[in-house]
Amino acid sequence: MQPVVELITRKCAVQWAIRQHIPFRLVALLRGLTLASILALAAYYLATSIRFVPVSPVVFAVAIGLLLGTILEIPKSISPGISFSTRRLLRISVVLLGFKISFQDIASMGGSGLFVDLLVVGLTFGFAVWISRKVLGPESRLSYLIAVGCSICGASAILATAPIVKAQNHESTIAVGIVTLFGTIGMIIYPLLYHTGWLLGLDQISMGVFIGASIHEVAQVVSAGFAVSEQTGNTAIVTKMVRVMMLAPILLCLSWFLSRRKKPNDTAEAAPIEIPWFVISFVLAIALNSTPILSLQIKGVLNQAGMFLMLIAMSAIGLQTNLGRLQQIGAKPLYVGMILTGFLFCIGWFATTLAYSGVPAMFR
Repeated sequence: MQPVVELITRKCAVQWAIRQHIPFRLVALLRGLTLASILALAAYYLATSIRFVPVSPVVFAVAIGLLLGTILEIPKSISPGISFSTRRLLRISVVLLGFKISFQDIASMGGSGLFVDLLVVGLTFGFAVWISRKVLGPESRLSYLIAVGCSICGASAILATAPIVKAQNHESTIAVGIVTLFGTIGMIIYPLLYHTGWLLGLDQISMGVFIGASIHEVAQVVSAGFAVSEQTGNTAIVTKMVRVMMLAPILLCLSWFLSRRKKPNDTAEAAPIEIPWFVISFVLAIALNSTPILSLQIKGVLNQAGMFLMLIAMSAIGLQTNLGRLQQIGAKPLYVGMILTGFLFCIGWFATTLAYSGVPAMFR
């Protein structure tokens, strides 16, 4: 079936490149980008068409890429474009994510909401790394991916962390699958528990903080929040965006930790600290978004561009993922995801009720 992929990429990229007199060394790059872009468009179409379950387009992108990469033999001639997508475009998409957040979001939360976010992210990340390394092994890169995915913002955080920990594509795919699965479960269960009266000590505002601080993906937070009320949904979105903002300090600390942990060439000196440029750019994008310089139209274009670039990157990651490696890892990551979801629920509820009601109701 290899000619199918060859036909798609050749007709869309190679012939056009030749007509435009583009150097031949760019042809392979364009072919890979074209294929990943087509898959990204398909993922976006599926996500917007299936409305009864709010599944992120990112999930469809990696699933379509994984399926196509498993069924068809992807030609080596498109590898440069695929690699470019999983590296450069991925980092650019993380930078553009900063234009969804502003420092005003932090101010609007107040001290109580910020306390909840800081406590949940800090404790969840630390516990997630510890339990993941216990279950998956002390040298597992997957532990860091699952930790940031659960504690911060799901797939976006995973993709931003992957180049820092030098994760392989199949590890990113597993981590995205875990946060999607358990985040979707939380998206369904949280509103049910609230409406049936099982979540003690939470009103509509504090319920929004609880949802935003403990459910993985932004789309899942939006769905769960507005399933309770409009006020809960708006509060959940702001809480989640502030949680996303914590991605930058977490990645910088992780980069510092990994650089100090390993020693190059077995020398006594620590490895130099690698400061990811895209994390610094992410912070600068937040700062720029906090000013009135950019219009709403420009911000909207940047947000859409960032999402589409992330879909391209995830499609490329799916294409490069080795399905056999996924089968070798087994069910252990699922156990970790289940434990972390329970931990997030408990610590999120405790921190929210402590911040908004004092001592949680069950301890009075």
